[in-house]
Amino acid sequence: MSEQFTLQKSQRLKSRKTIAALFASGHGVSVENVRALHLVESHPGGGVQAGFSAPARQFRLSVQRNRVKRLMREAWRLQQMPLRTYFDSRGERLVVFLIYRGKEIPEQAIVMLQVAAVIKKLEQRYVRQTV
Repeated sequence: MSEQFTLQKSQRLKSRKTIAALFASGHGVSVENVRALHLVESHPGGGVQAGFSAPARQFRLSVQRNRVKRLMREAWRLQQMPLRTYFDSRGERLVVFLIYRGKEIPEQAIVMLQVAAVIKKLEQRYVRQTV
């Protein structure tokens, strides 16, 4: 499999400090059941980092939460390339946190469409804004 489609460890949002900054001063984008908080940082390596969440209030069982997060991770992994190449070339890092707000476990196709719409909105905000 080609490396460009992998979600590497460096592309996963794990830093508590970065997550706190994202929730404190990040901007939001919503598409149906997916909400994305995003923030651009100056970072010498560039790139995109993403985190994923499903509320325990809606999905009581951890198996259900993990399923939803896995679906979102897969959709993000397959569709992140335009954002990733743009921010790699600029030397900035886009930090995104995707939150699923639906009440039922979605199908993969629905999650793919919703994450694609979020990525399209992020592209319109950053990539196409400078072109």
